[in-house]
Amino acid sequence: MMQARHCYSNTARYAYEHRHVGLVYAEGYALPDGVDFSLAHAWCVRPDGTAVDPTWADKPGRAYIGVAFRDPQR
Repeated sequence: MMQARHCYSNTARYAYEHRHVGLVYAEGYALPDGVDFSLAHAWCVRPDGTAVDPTWADKPGRAYIGVAFRDPQR
């Protein structure tokens, strides 16, 4: 897990460092555990479409909706 409250920079760095395995940067809204509202957030997307979140610990039940950017420079 990376620095809290820095999802955009955490994710940009993580996507760039893991681009060789096909991770791409995504932005949109995410529903964190135990919260009844979504938050503006950034995460990575695997080639199979699953989310990888370098800022929040991976836990089942999270929901993500957004846009993935193939260009690591966005």
